[in-house]
Amino acid sequence: MAHKFLMKNLLQNAGVYRRTNVAAGGKDGVTHIAPPPNLVPRLMAELFEWIKTTDEHLLIASCIFHYELEFIHPFSDGNGRVGRLWQSVILKSYKEFLVLYL
Repeated sequence: MAHKFLMKNLLQNAGVYRRTNVAAGGKDGVTHIAPPPNLVPRLMAELFEWIKTTDEHLLIASCIFHYELEFIHPFSDGNGRVGRLWQSVILKSYKEFLVLYL
């Protein structure tokens, strides 16, 4: 839903997991090959389950979540935006925790 909301006016396939292989790189070649598209739904479900159940400190958990989302690269475009959004949502919980205990 986050991807659909963020990208609805920019992409025709907003909110839909990618259906093709993707790789990232630059002038020196490919630096990352994302998991195949058939694994994306399961990997994303596992990532969201992990964030709900982890005992990691929220600052660490937000970084791990963001890294893993970018590694999975679930969408054809907009992955960075969605990753930063989710990291902010997770860190908002940390801010609410701090307000309660300061």
